Amino acid sequence: MIHQAERQIVSQSEGQQGDAGPIVAAVAPKRWTELAGSAWKCRMTLEGFKEERKDVRAVDVVCEIALMPVEEDGRGQVRVQGDNKFITKGFVWSVGLGLDDNSEDDAVYLRLNVRGEGLEPTVPDGSLYLNAKLTRDEKDGAIVLSDGLVTFKRPQKARFLFAVYDGLLAEFKVVGNVVMEPIPVLPE
Repeated sequence: MIHQAERQIVSQSEGQQGDAGPIVAAVAPKRWTELAGSAWKCRMTLEGFKEERKDVRAVDVVCEIALMPVEEDGRGQVRVQGDNKFITKGFVWSVGLGLDDNSEDDAVYLRLNVRGEGLEPTVPDGSLYLNAKLTRDEKDGAIVLSDGLVTFKRPQKARFLFAVYDGLLAEFKVVGNVVMEPIPVLPE
């Protein structure tokens, strides 16, 4: 169910000096009860790869995303809302057990990926994978996303004849955390 943010016009009280016109106050968005069609503000703290954290500074990045309806394959498109210098494109989202398909965790997670650019040296340009535990509020059934992690798919290095190069295998490495809050969907 899609909930749009409501706008409320708050008029000036009588007796005020001047005519500044009406004051517009945004009312907090309602909480989402379905992921498809929902929108979220993602506040990421990127710290880099564990083995390199002492040499780079942490970066805070905020982006707004909308989750489009799910297609036949069980995945939906991710749309980045507004202009964002660091998060330039959304890819796909899905829901699954555990942080990844090989996890033994039985919690349900929202998984999505976006393209990050200009975050070097903390994180290279490429796909950032956001994973957040999905639960429901017992009072109203609203979706709550918590325990968010940001990972990056890093190629494993291989050696051949004294040369080091990116191998065929890759490993997801935790590079930070993410807090996700519900927001209204913006028009395209």
